[in-house]
Amino acid sequence: MEDAIKCIKELVGEYQGVIPNANFIIELLEIILKNSLMTFNGEYFQQIFGVIMGTNVAPILANIYMARLETLLKEKCKTDIKLKWPILFKRFIDDGFGVMEGTKLDFEHWVLEFNLL
Repeated sequence: MEDAIKCIKELVGEYQGVIPNANFIIELLEIILKNSLMTFNGEYFQQIFGVIMGTNVAPILANIYMARLETLLKEKCKTDIKLKWPILFKRFIDDGFGVMEGTKLDFEHWVLEFNLL
């Protein structure tokens, strides 16, 4: 949750001149993420880790977060000769599909580096 808020703050910071009421958006996001309630079997629970599935903000937040990680890994591929960017990489929210040249070890190294982010 804190990582997601940090990610959105960085994004808003980059586009501060373009996004009106940027600080207000961050405040609302923090309220949503820190006060997520759900019901199960007639009882109420507060989510303390991650984002509740089904909330309107979850897909948007996941998409922005994954795009930021994707950008970081793409930049890392430019400086790390062992790390290859796929020939084709497509993502839908947090699911990815790619085609890459190389060995199975090259692919496993790419996945490991992505997960380390």
